[in-house]
Amino acid sequence: MSLLLLALLPGVHAFECGTSGQLDALRGAGTPLDHARLEPPPFVHPPTGSTPPPPDRAIYGTPATWHVETEHFTVNWWDSSVSDAAVQAAAEALEVGWDAFVEEQGWEPPASSDAYYIWVYLDADLGSTTGYTTEYWDSTFPDGIPLIYINPNTLDDFGPDFYHALTVHELMHAIQFGMRPYDWDSDDSNQENWYWEASATHASELADPTVDGHQYTSAWYAERPEVRYDSYEGSHQYGMFVLNAWLEDTHGSGTMRDIWRASSAQPGVSWPKIMEDHIGTDAEVLWAGFSDAYGNETLPESALYTPGQRQGDLTDGATGTLDELGTHYWTIDADLVVTPDSDDVILGGADAAGAPVRTGGAKVVSVTALSDRTSYALTLSEPSDAPDDTGGDGSTSEDDDDTDGASAGSSGVTDGTDKSGCTTASAMGSGVVWLALVAAGSRRRRG
Repeated sequence: MSLLLLALLPGVHAFECGTSGQLDALRGAGTPLDHARLEPPPFVHPPTGSTPPPPDRAIYGTPATWHVETEHFTVNWWDSSVSDAAVQAAAEALEVGWDAFVEEQGWEPPASSDAYYIWVYLDADLGSTTGYTTEYWDSTFPDGIPLIYINPNTLDDFGPDFYHALTVHELMHAIQFGMRPYDWDSDDSNQENWYWEASATHASELADPTVDGHQYTSAWYAERPEVRYDSYEGSHQYGMFVLNAWLEDTHGSGTMRDIWRASSAQPGVSWPKIMEDHIGTDAEVLWAGFSDAYGNETLPESALYTPGQRQGDLTDGATGTLDELGTHYWTIDADLVVTPDSDDVILGGADAAGAPVRTGGAKVVSVTALSDRTSYALTLSEPSDAPDDTGGDGSTSEDDDDTDGASAGSSGVTDGTDKSGCTTASAMGSGVVWLALVAAGSRRRRG
């Protein structure tokens, strides 16, 4: 099944990564996947003999009935129905991901990978779960080593681009396990887990920008932008990969990696707080920049993303209610100043909560809440009535950086790559969904 056909099927949730469920299970909360091989993995046993010196590698334990080794991975399967194509495609994607993440971009390699192959299982019994990554502990690796599970049936079901994206997604989870201790005391595990999924989804772009196997999941954010930033409703956590796309485009290549590095010494600290401290910008302002770029389709791959759900034409006195860092998108076709009625919301492109913005003409105006159950009202006025702190045109410094008033315009391409001809997920159908997001109001953030 192609990604196009997948996108046309209402309600299809092709990507079902079980890692977030495993995170909860590992901390003693929630229920692990109904998967017979989860505890313990079937082929991991203490090896005999001495640990091989780097750069040589060995299999840590006993391999499955069938297995192949690449430079860094041992790919195992025990079902003869697993195709050679699925094995080869997984092996190739894993090494592409390793080269990109570890060798080129400087991500920390997964635990044990200096001496042993990383375990990968192609498991056709995963059912609707497309893959997940978990950990195994013993006396040699008391902090855990990663185990990657991939459903090989997804290659035929959803196509090679999806399968590639799925494989490198799970590899990023293996890297994440080595970078951030999962130690979250909140009863709401979504506050921690959502960014694991948002980051693993964006990792597909970092692994190979020429493979477009994950962009359709932007619909899972775009069709529900009003829900909380850490919501799991409709697989929102996957769709929020678009926040990482904006962070990397605006604050530089490697921003997502550096956020994860900063998190290593801060277990239990919320992702919005980590981002805010690392970048040096209030989380609410980061969110205003992201929502403005997404709503006005100025991200490098906006042509591949689903447009944000619109509330309609913006009129004087328009109102709404949102949860924390949820966003409403309004359209306006005039040069007017938009002013919110309180500092409990921030407008797209604004440099402070409650500040007005000038539209400058046709524009999508985003409104983002800083806390749950926030109600707002918007006032429209002529530009001559604009306060001095709008800079005369309501633009922020980020707006001023654009020479033509937009980062990419309708093509959504700023880096010279030829991706503008692809169909967006929204044009394919409204039923698509996939991976995640981050940010929080600095005055109301958690942790």
